[in-house]
Amino acid sequence: MEFPFQEKKTYSEWEVQYAWNRLGFGTLLTSTNGLEVEVLYPGRWNFEGGPDFINARLKIGGAELSGDIEIHNTPSDWFLHGHDNDAKYNNVILHVVRTHHCCNAASSKTPAIITVIFPDSHLPAFDCNRKNISLKKYSRGLCADEMVSLMEPTQLTTFLCSLGENRLNKKAIIFINEILTNGAEETFLIHLFEAAGYKNNRQPFMNLYRRFSTYDMSDHENMKVEAVIWGESGLLPSKVFLKCDNQMQHYISSLWSHWWKLKKDKINLPEMAWVKSAGRPCNTPWRRTAGLIVLLRKLGLSPLTHLLTIINQNLNTKEIINELINVFSCDDEMLGIYSDFNTKLKIAALLIGRSRAIEIIGNIVIPLVYAYSKINKNNILEKRMLEIWKELPSSKSNSIALRVSFERWGVRKNEIKEIVKSFPAEQGIIFIYKNLCEYLQMNCKECPIYSRFKGA
Repeated sequence: MEFPFQEKKTYSEWEVQYAWNRLGFGTLLTSTNGLEVEVLYPGRWNFEGGPDFINARLKIGGAELSGDIEIHNTPSDWFLHGHDNDAKYNNVILHVVRTHHCCNAASSKTPAIITVIFPDSHLPAFDCNRKNISLKKYSRGLCADEMVSLMEPTQLTTFLCSLGENRLNKKAIIFINEILTNGAEETFLIHLFEAAGYKNNRQPFMNLYRRFSTYDMSDHENMKVEAVIWGESGLLPSKVFLKCDNQMQHYISSLWSHWWKLKKDKINLPEMAWVKSAGRPCNTPWRRTAGLIVLLRKLGLSPLTHLLTIINQNLNTKEIINELINVFSCDDEMLGIYSDFNTKLKIAALLIGRSRAIEIIGNIVIPLVYAYSKINKNNILEKRMLEIWKELPSSKSNSIALRVSFERWGVRKNEIKEIVKSFPAEQGIIFIYKNLCEYLQMNCKECPIYSRFKGA
């Protein structure tokens, strides 16, 4: 089929993605082969590798389909970007383009995927850039007007906290199984290593723990622990760099004096696959490893035992929370000023800040100790962990909680801090989004929460 060239206003792919993300339920489009395409859910905007939108729901020619969406300027961009040989794009069900025109014969090849030319009517004039667009990641749900209008902020907070407790119980069940399999202390260590990786380097840190766990650390010697972690991470430099100061050079020398004696033959072991993004120097794998090391200096290799001494103190709940935050907020006068062994930061920064400390407490410490209390039928400890959970403040950094509440549910910005002022409320939002929004592929009409408020 021939498609005449039509002059169109120039939009970037980011702008088209922005417009696609704002499409309402039931928006009708027409494919290049004449099929009606009804948008039931535009998908979750993906800011990482892979298709632009994940888990979209469409009705194409009357048949309901679920899959991914890719957006380009022209159909041939599919091949120019190498998507035809990339397995991440195998689930793409719709290719959205600005024009079917190809500028030369060499780029006239088109993919065998249903294609829609995105109409100008859905591209109003707006001035946006990548920074602004990223704030609109979550499309507005049908529940927005119902949930926010029928609840005062305090009621919404109570509702979210109750759902957050469901998420706590779900995590506790997982931890109970792991504790019964691996023991409480080892389970704790595994998850501390995992947490050090945040999202991008979670798997490398899990691999690092597996290697670390093969060494005999029964003497609990700090320098030995640090030498093995740095050595197995592959981040320990092969020689002392002249750019680092004397204190760091001495530290590297001490690490090597231990590592030479301890290191094992690494035949058939691959190098650690660190994700080294071009992001902020404070977020390098090196600094994540340094943060883990400083945390282990505080907790040792029996972290549960150490934390129970804090939790069981004769202190009120807020005082215990503050002590826990102090433990998991980590800094070091030497490691804290470097982004790797050879490069100093322009401005010193905490290795683990307050927000991340709260996330570790809420996602690991509380559910794990809560699970431990249930296994040991320790009702006093169980009650105390629930009290700590309920009073744990918001991390104020969870992008899902903040963005979903503002963008998908329409909570006014000035009310978000009041509604999401506690960690349980944050977890309640994540519980809804993960277990309902994503699970139902944003099919709001099947959501029990939407049905509850619609019938109120």
